[in-house]
Amino acid sequence: MLEQSSNMIKALGIFGRLSKEQEEYFDTLICLSMFEHDVHWQQSLTHNLPFLKKGGLILLLWGAEGNGPHGMSWKPVTSAEFAEFAQTLPITIVGDQRYGGDDCPGAYHVEAVKTIV
Repeated sequence: MLEQSSNMIKALGIFGRLSKEQEEYFDTLICLSMFEHDVHWQQSLTHNLPFLKKGGLILLLWGAEGNGPHGMSWKPVTSAEFAEFAQTLPITIVGDQRYGGDDCPGAYHVEAVKTIV
């Protein structure tokens, strides 16, 4: 698990090395099962939004209410907590769904687009 987490952090670190010239470079931002493992999830999302083109698609899925502890660092991000933070971002939520039950307990999925200003 430690090695897998280490590789994940290295992959996420790529965004930290992007330059100003690469802003609005990507068509899609996909973030799966990260928010509940990142105590700075708001800053991570805010940091990466400039690299997404205006009108670009954002796909998010993470452990929310009902999600049990897993991994080395874990704290569920509630759907209400995300919705409140999302209001401060240049995004429009076009779809969302909460999952529960035995198949996928406590997951939350959001589809959004970066606002064209």
